[in-house]
Amino acid sequence: MGLLNIKKRSETLGKKNLKTLLQVNKFDDPRSAMELIGHICTAAKDVDFTDEFTPIWELLSEMEKFREEQKFKWKDDLFGNLLDILDEIENTFLDNTYQLKIAVSGGYSAGKSTFMNMLIGEDEFLPTDMNPTSLVNTYINFNNKIAKPVVRGENIKNNLVLLNEDVLASIRHDTQNAKAVANVLHRMIIDVPCKNFLDEITFIDTPGYDNSLTVNRENGKTDKDTASKAFKEAKVIFWCANIGKQVTEEDLNFIRENGGEDKPVVILLSRMKSKTLSEVPLIAKSCYNTATKSLKNVIDVIAFDKEVPLDGIYSYKRNALSSLFGKIKEAYNTTVLELYEDRIKSCFDEEQSKSKEWQNILQSERNDVVSKLNEARKNSSSLREINRDWNKDLQTILIDGYNEVLEAADNLADSSSYAIDKFLSFYNGVMDFENNDHWGSSSVLNRALASGRYTYEQACNKHNEAIKYQYHGEEWRKEVFNHFVAVSNAYSEQDPYDVDNYEKRKSELFVGMMAEKKLQQCTAKYQPMVLAELQKVNDKCIEKRKKHYQNLEKLEKIEERDIFSAITGGNMNRFILCFHTGVELTTCNSQGYNVLTWTVTCGNTEMLEFLLKHKDDKEGIDMTIKDKNGLNIMEASVVAHNKQACRLLLKSIPSLRQSGKQMDNLADKNDFKSWIKTL
Repeated sequence: MGLLNIKKRSETLGKKNLKTLLQVNKFDDPRSAMELIGHICTAAKDVDFTDEFTPIWELLSEMEKFREEQKFKWKDDLFGNLLDILDEIENTFLDNTYQLKIAVSGGYSAGKSTFMNMLIGEDEFLPTDMNPTSLVNTYINFNNKIAKPVVRGENIKNNLVLLNEDVLASIRHDTQNAKAVANVLHRMIIDVPCKNFLDEITFIDTPGYDNSLTVNRENGKTDKDTASKAFKEAKVIFWCANIGKQVTEEDLNFIRENGGEDKPVVILLSRMKSKTLSEVPLIAKSCYNTATKSLKNVIDVIAFDKEVPLDGIYSYKRNALSSLFGKIKEAYNTTVLELYEDRIKSCFDEEQSKSKEWQNILQSERNDVVSKLNEARKNSSSLREINRDWNKDLQTILIDGYNEVLEAADNLADSSSYAIDKFLSFYNGVMDFENNDHWGSSSVLNRALASGRYTYEQACNKHNEAIKYQYHGEEWRKEVFNHFVAVSNAYSEQDPYDVDNYEKRKSELFVGMMAEKKLQQCTAKYQPMVLAELQKVNDKCIEKRKKHYQNLEKLEKIEERDIFSAITGGNMNRFILCFHTGVELTTCNSQGYNVLTWTVTCGNTEMLEFLLKHKDDKEGIDMTIKDKNGLNIMEASVVAHNKQACRLLLKSIPSLRQSGKQMDNLADKNDFKSWIKTL
């Protein structure tokens, strides 16, 4: 029974136009992907600016040594701040992007890639019809000094490796190979040629912030996280939205929550042609009014469409794109030198300002100390003179006067004793006179009386002499006492600095003022020197980076593109690489076999599986084409007695059973005819 008798109806070929050219991204192949991963991971440190920065580091070290020798202190840590700025400058040169960064963001399928492709000038440079992966941040530098795009990858060690557009296309497919490659890339940096008005602008391509809330297993971030990071880096936000939806409250909330409230924002409305010419201005106005209620700096609302050239876009503010980007550059663009030169000037100026301010404070305090010192000296001299007078008075009262009182008291005691004794003697005489009855004799009485009178006079004189002294009255003594109390209180309330302490503080303040003067002399000397050295560093780093770009390690090129040689040798890697640039399946070798029939003739099952995998591509490839020998792939498998190929073909394409050529004669060798009948 012939092979034709076992035909079955199945799928019908020819329902769509099938192609004979097969082109496949080589990095879709696991082996090529692994080679690319190895290439990315082993990239050496791409560039080092140590030599370029050494002179300015040495200059700062010299400045710091001078500070240590002169023993003054920075008011605002000038040395540390300048070192931090130099680190930032070096990282900026290592960053490989421009200072003016614009984040192109928005919702999923909002037209971001379409707008970027319009700026780049290539419709398919960034894919717009597939699910993009957010694993790799993409930075697009617009550079008018190059003629064709340059794709570089920054690995997880922050080293650069030169890639190509095929890598970019590969990692934007949601495949395991793409994720594996993306996992070893920190970011992609693409330089594209451009018109002058776009020169030196870096656009950050972000995923749709609402595309997925699921955390990517490979990098632990959501698409929203990636978009948020881009917002923080960018100076300007371009927000894309479908003109049919416009800008939603959710969009505005995302912009505000991620630092876009104060940043300049341009709103891009895609699919402009879905609206009439009269509708577009009204929609743009409504969008502008809505956005300005939530955002402080909405620059413009732009409506665009991939079918409309750049000069045909609609601008609410009537800006041409060249004018819009010109205004953005003027307001927000700075070169590395401009940015950091101003910061370094500011550091020196701040140090000078704080030093002068502190010097004025020291001068003011010193003036106050000098005033207090003079007053203390004056008070000290006057107080000594006053105290000498009061001490004399106190000595008169407490020493001399007290001695007089003691002496007067002794004399008074003697006088009183004398008077009493004489009075007793007088008394005794009178008594004797009475006892002897001498009253009759007047002469005796007269003598006694005369003696008593004399004695009395003597006692009076002694008493008067005894009390002949002066004394200080109570009020005066109280005044003296209160004075010394006041003096004592004055000493206790006096400023704690005495003359010696004031002298010491005056000297300390003078030393401090001289230190500030040296600090100001130091900053005045080194500021122009550091700025001049910064200019040299900037020029050297730019030149070195330019040369480095020219010498980046390139992906290995496979010169051998002979598909038939790859099939014959069973070299699967080379076989896949041939399809990278595209293979016309109808091309035949010297033996008359085409790519399909030669694959099964050589018995390479892995290559056949590769071909079958791509038969169901978007356009599909024609698996029924015949070679110059008149054979299709199924017939060639039969001729070659390739049982495995027959099984795979009939399983994958049952319609090949309906081949119009009798296979009995082809299979009638050895036992192959018997075997084919069992299928």
